[in-house]
Amino acid sequence: MEGSHLERPNSREAVLRPAQRTSLEMPLDVPATSGTHTPRRCWHTRGVRINRKWVIDDASLDALASSSAWKAWTKNPNRPPAGSGHPRSIYGDVFELDGATFDSADAMRSQLCDNHGGGVPIEVIDAFVAAAGDVEARVHAIAGIVAAASALGRRLGGAVSTKPLREAIWFWWSVPRFDGVPKVRSKYPLSVPWSPGATVMLAAHRADPRAPLCLVLEHTTPLGIHIAHLIDVGDDVDEVRRILHRIDFVVITKDEDEAVTAAGWRTRLPASGNPFDRYTIPGLALHYDQFMIHTA
Repeated sequence: MEGSHLERPNSREAVLRPAQRTSLEMPLDVPATSGTHTPRRCWHTRGVRINRKWVIDDASLDALASSSAWKAWTKNPNRPPAGSGHPRSIYGDVFELDGATFDSADAMRSQLCDNHGGGVPIEVIDAFVAAAGDVEARVHAIAGIVAAASALGRRLGGAVSTKPLREAIWFWWSVPRFDGVPKVRSKYPLSVPWSPGATVMLAAHRADPRAPLCLVLEHTTPLGIHIAHLIDVGDDVDEVRRILHRIDFVVITKDEDEAVTAAGWRTRLPASGNPFDRYTIPGLALHYDQFMIHTA
């Protein structure tokens, strides 16, 4: 079966430290200061404006990959080779723009046009800029719920329900990340790591679609840990953005999921801080390099 093994992450790369809180209000449309400027969406925090950011990262690259402009271009036999067929093969591997941040859509568009010298159609570049803007809009929408939950908890002097935040993260962040990604039974994305047991089930299912798939799509780091960090950072949009980008998934078998739960790691991380160490328990003994990302 085709696939690629993963390199072991840094032991604490999924654990973030809470940042100092600020006070977030509703986003405002800032009027143009002259006839030559376009209004920009800003956030106000204690009188300081925090402009939206257009970022080249996994979220915006995945969003571009699911766009009609990218799909149309990659189906064109006359286009330049694009490696794996994912935008990351161009913007990450070739032009090394992964992580680049821009203060406006025009700045991002200009940089992409300069880098490619006409090699990528303007329709694809515009789709990328729009995708980055959509990702940032989702970040700010979730940040608003984080700020509300954090403020309510402080006012009431205790914990408040995080269900609205969990729902927002799933439908506004996680689900869009999987748009256009090949999935098994429309549920299990091939773009995330699969455990050895899950890989065996996938092979059996591909050989015989009637074969059972007893799988679980679970957060690599328990979502409750990310939720706690989000509540701690309150309305710091930059920290909210960073935490959201740490939310990842794996596909494991139901038996593996039950073993992790029985060992007490369903909602906790080991002392190492590495979420994959949850799977190294006796009787399971799975290591990070045994997980695979599959092709369609």
